[in-house]
Amino acid sequence: VIAHELGHWLNDRYSTGNGGDGMGEGNADVWAMYSYDDPICGLNFCGLGCNVRTGLNTRQYCGDCCPGCYGEVHADGEVWMGAAWKVRDNLNTTLGNTLGDLTSNEIFLGWMNAYNQSQIRSIIETQWVTLDDDDGNLSNGTPHFHAIDDGFREQGFPGIVLPCPP
Repeated sequence: VIAHELGHWLNDRYSTGNGGDGMGEGNADVWAMYSYDDPICGLNFCGLGCNVRTGLNTRQYCGDCCPGCYGEVHADGEVWMGAAWKVRDNLNTTLGNTLGDLTSNEIFLGWMNAYNQSQIRSIIETQWVTLDDDDGNLSNGTPHFHAIDDGFREQGFPGIVLPCPP
């Protein structure tokens, strides 16, 4: 819970904000999950086995048209929190825990520094893929494209469709 609250401070510091569509809550959860390498935020906070939220949630993205579609900022933020955790989990599966954690941390921190994304939008995936790119050509994918794309898609984001090779 303390790491989550620190995440709110970072939202202000890096211009993500703490608005009404859940981005601030979700991003604070991402900070907490990535800090402790644990999908659970608020472990046993409300009693033994009663956790606050988890990045293993299945709450689906409602689309760019409908921020805050679940009607409560913590629930709305679970969409972003879940996508970010699934990206990390995918990177851990493909790269191993140490390198997967390092890669997801680098992308997340790079994203916080490079973008002032204040709402949960599908462009976040493009921003993450851009930060992962190593040759200036997004159309050929990136080193960790599938880990990122699959994580976002699992949470209901539309994903990125790469052009077919000639």
